[in-house]
Amino acid sequence: MKSKVQSRFKRRLVHHVTLTLVSIVLLATVYFTLKSPDTTFKWSMSTAYVSLLLLGLTLITGPVNLLLKRRNPVSTDLRRDIGIWSGIIGLAHVAIGWQVHMGNMLLYFFKEDKTTNELTLRSDLFGFANYTGLAGALILVLLLALSNDFSLRKLKATRWKYWQRYNYFFYLLVIIHAISYQVIEKREIPYPVLLTILLLPVLIIQLIGYFRYKKRSAIKSIGNMEINQER
Repeated sequence: MKSKVQSRFKRRLVHHVTLTLVSIVLLATVYFTLKSPDTTFKWSMSTAYVSLLLLGLTLITGPVNLLLKRRNPVSTDLRRDIGIWSGIIGLAHVAIGWQVHMGNMLLYFFKEDKTTNELTLRSDLFGFANYTGLAGALILVLLLALSNDFSLRKLKATRWKYWQRYNYFFYLLVIIHAISYQVIEKREIPYPVLLTILLLPVLIIQLIGYFRYKKRSAIKSIGNMEINQER
């Protein structure tokens, strides 16, 4: 038992060291590729795209296992560790992103009347993009809080998986948030191209995995019906 614990600890240590190095390389690559005098903007973009890449990797693990006819457990250390790093970098993006456009964080969500100084909820695309970003950040905190053995043991596999499925809703919010900012800032190539490259493969693999799962479930259901009829 002790050797298994030690082996797992070493394996996860390798995961986190590797993910640290890979994240640093990816962040630096995106940062120094962007041609902008604004360092805050460059860090905001680099953390956004790297976090999105890692998030996509966590989402395709299940469908890939299904397509390759591999065992698909409730949780794996590698998928969880990648998700943790995606979450850490994602929260860094939230913190940095709030420094890009406004001096006052409230102005991301409220409009200020210049004469009365009254604040009203934003009803424009900028506000919508930030509402989705905030909702996504809250879900991200929840997912990070669940990314440990204690939560899995406490909630049991079924309930833990239920809450983990919010990852898909989170991904949808990320897509909406990202596309909204593409429109708001009228971003030119390579931003939309890079976003498409990060999103499209994940969505395609998810759809293929979904239809394969439905097909397998239907075949299994028919098989069970035939068995029951024979009885």
